[in-house]
Amino acid sequence: MTEKSFNLKLTKKEVLVLDHGRFKGMVDLLNSVEKSINAKMEKGEKIDQTTLIGVLAAHKIQASKMLNKTSQFLSKFAEGEETSAKTTKKVAAKK
Repeated sequence: MTEKSFNLKLTKKEVLVLDHGRFKGMVDLLNSVEKSINAKMEKGEKIDQTTLIGVLAAHKIQASKMLNKTSQFLSKFAEGEETSAKTTKKVAAKK
């Protein structure tokens, strides 16, 4: 897995929006785990520590896949931004 970091200049409002999204994601994850466990309990399955760990591991794998996809999209977007910024500088220099 390749991790990339980006240097972003964000306003305070943008940071708060990102934080809100991050915490909402955490709540969504916990709700999803809770629904999964409740569904298993309704079916009469025995719920133990192994079951909970399995559900959490499945969610982690899915989240990692989604994180990798968004990382790839962001890196393509960042490369596009760098290219357009260079083009803009060249056009401004010619004027």
